[in-house]
Amino acid sequence: MYKVFVAAALGIGWVLACVPLQAEQPNPNALVEQWLSLEIQRGKLRSSWEERKIILDQQIRLLEEEAATLRQVIDSHKSSTTDAESERSDVLAQQNALEQRQDSLEKSINVAVHRLSAERPRLPPPLQTSWEMKLKRLSDDSMALSDRLDGILTLLTEFHEFEQRLAIHSGNIEVPRQNDRKKTRLMVTQVYLGASLGWYVSADGSHYGYGESRPGGWRWWHNEATQNVLNDTLDSNEITALIQVAKNPDKATLTSLPLAIESPPSGSL
Repeated sequence: MYKVFVAAALGIGWVLACVPLQAEQPNPNALVEQWLSLEIQRGKLRSSWEERKIILDQQIRLLEEEAATLRQVIDSHKSSTTDAESERSDVLAQQNALEQRQDSLEKSINVAVHRLSAERPRLPPPLQTSWEMKLKRLSDDSMALSDRLDGILTLLTEFHEFEQRLAIHSGNIEVPRQNDRKKTRLMVTQVYLGASLGWYVSADGSHYGYGESRPGGWRWWHNEATQNVLNDTLDSNEITALIQVAKNPDKATLTSLPLAIESPPSGSL
């Protein structure tokens, strides 16, 4: 401050030297006081600015910290959103795959039902009757796929069980009347060897016949007409003996019946 005062004093002296002698000379003390006042004001301004700068720096740091926290929240939200979108995408992919498998299963079931319906006429009459209503239910598209699948398995189980045994069945079949050859329904006892071959006989033995599965469906030959397919004579007593063997396997005796060896199998179920 002393050096400044000296410089100021010298400056003031130089100014006084340049002013004509006749001009009014300023008071050096007043000028010094004015300069000192300005320096004090400038010091106060500098001090005030430094204080404000400290406050502003603190506010800036707080804002930067808040901004960093906000960025973390945003990044976390983005990550959560990305994870949720990824999960949703996985669920949609699984749902699409499930729907495709369901569509494929439904098509397979429809094909199986159509094939079983086509095979039904070739089955022995008892199986045809058993399958009729079940196939109608399976043709209902509103039925649950699991129920339709269970129904198909039931039909196949019935077929394979029938295929593996000597089955006895009593029921009405159409037979030709002996006087005018017209068809009439008659209660007879039927015996089936698997699902491909069968014989029947009436209670009095006057009606008997041989049947087999053909590509066009199940067919019966009656009485003497059986010779056309068997190339041998069929005796009703032989059929009765086979029925007794099936009913009483513990008392079985050797029994033979003619059959058509060129007969095709019942199918490829």
